[in-house]
Amino acid sequence: MDSAQPIRELLDRVRARWQAIRAFQAAVRAGLAASAVLTVAMLIVRGVAQWASQPPIALGILAAASLLLAVGAVVWAFAPLRHRPSDARVARFVEERAPALDDRLAAAVDALNGPPKGGFVRTAMLADAATRAGEIDLDTILPAEAVRRSGFQAAAALLLLVIVGAIASVPARQAWDAVSLTLFPSRVSLDVRPGDARVNAGTPLAIEARLVGNRAPVVARVEVADGDRWRTVEMTRDPAGTFRLALDAVTAPFKYRVTAGAVTSATFAVSVARIPRVTRIDLDYTFPPALGLKPRAERDGGDIYAPAGSSVRVRVHTDREVASARMTLNGGKTLALTAEGPLNGTAPGSAGGNV
Repeated sequence: MDSAQPIRELLDRVRARWQAIRAFQAAVRAGLAASAVLTVAMLIVRGVAQWASQPPIALGILAAASLLLAVGAVVWAFAPLRHRPSDARVARFVEERAPALDDRLAAAVDALNGPPKGGFVRTAMLADAATRAGEIDLDTILPAEAVRRSGFQAAAALLLLVIVGAIASVPARQAWDAVSLTLFPSRVSLDVRPGDARVNAGTPLAIEARLVGNRAPVVARVEVADGDRWRTVEMTRDPAGTFRLALDAVTAPFKYRVTAGAVTSATFAVSVARIPRVTRIDLDYTFPPALGLKPRAERDGGDIYAPAGSSVRVRVHTDREVASARMTLNGGKTLALTAEGPLNGTAPGSAGGNV
């Protein structure tokens, strides 16, 4: 057993370095293979995301297949490590790098692992092999520099994998959101703005929508009610994930809703307010008593001409009811008009003042 100790120590030390280098090489293979798979998958996912008309589930299937390929690449890279080099294999490995042993180490390993026979010859052979094993410098078999170099290469490959994984996290999140949107649409909602709205006739309107808690690359559409049918208009999407549809001018009321993938918003109404238009201005004059002039009414006028001290009542008629109105006089003075009630569908106002 004393003769066998140097032999086993040499075998164990060589095996340890050999296994370390094999593990580092496996890490390099795994890092490079998984990085390549993720890079190709990321490019494909981004391409599919640009063609957002594709079903979201297709994106999820592609992402799942890419993940399986990446895991498979890692398993393939580390699979050779499941076989631990035997003593006989390590001995042959050492003798290939130390020819002076002349098969002494391999023969000694066979004797150690075989049945104890040979007596004096076996003992002498082991003693000779042990002496030669004690003289071998481990760095001549596997230099420590080779182990360090393999370690640096493995660290670089794993760093590359981490960088690629960080870059691929965005399309991976999109793929996950696509699967979630397809399988669990009830968990996703649409935030639609402005929702119900009232706008002036002829003014522009922008409809915006955003998936709450989900950034799946889907197409969003505005559906406008047209009787019992819905007309569809596709929305644009900005990098932040907000869908938008700009209407140049709204001239009539309408109802709308937004759809994005399997999610549909509530139905909203847009009403149109029309700016009232002045249809007629009537003037009622009351003159100073000293002038002896009778009161005079002027219909559909506007310009005021009267002697100093006269009182003029202005009646403004509009084409629709109004809540309030004001009249600005020369010099910037403003008078409030008070409503007198509808007249033939209009709401005239009046204000009095001395001229």
